[in-house]
Amino acid sequence: MGRLDASQRREQIVAAAHRVLVEQGVRAATTRRVAAEAGVTVGLIHYHFATKDELFAEVLARSTESLVRAVRTASPEGSTLQECVRGLIARVVARSDVLLGQLQLTIAVMRGAELAQLATAKYRAVVAALAERFRETPDPPADPEALALVFLTVADGLVVIASALPEARGAAEAAERTILSGIALSTPTSPGTPRN
Repeated sequence: MGRLDASQRREQIVAAAHRVLVEQGVRAATTRRVAAEAGVTVGLIHYHFATKDELFAEVLARSTESLVRAVRTASPEGSTLQECVRGLIARVVARSDVLLGQLQLTIAVMRGAELAQLATAKYRAVVAALAERFRETPDPPADPEALALVFLTVADGLVVIASALPEARGAAEAAERTILSGIALSTPTSPGTPRN
């Protein structure tokens, strides 16, 4: 293999860190393990990233970009809201192993004051992308942001369940029903009109 330039080497390290995080979890993602996965020295990782937190921040930023792209492409243009939600749920289930690693990383960075804003930015970006996608459907919900929050809440739980209990039947369908039941809650009502 030829010599990599600095940006290629940085990409190689970020990809290796992502693989270690997804396959082995946050606790296992030591600098030494990431270096072994990338086929580089620990010193080279420190050359590109001053701290492990800086490396994790880069992995989280990349995973956020990937999630936003996935939201935009999970269902074809013109899909109904139900088809859109179904497509997103299918993608969550199919990639639950990768999403679990990303969720673990998000939770880990939330515990540190310096990186907590990255988790907040991740969720804001994904909620905005979901709301935009829901708004683009022929039958958009009255409150796309609220539905996006419901979706993300249920999807994070589905990631955990799909990873812990892969044999569980009906989890995706239950998640879809739960998310779509939020549409009824977000339907505007006149003042004084009771909600069902």
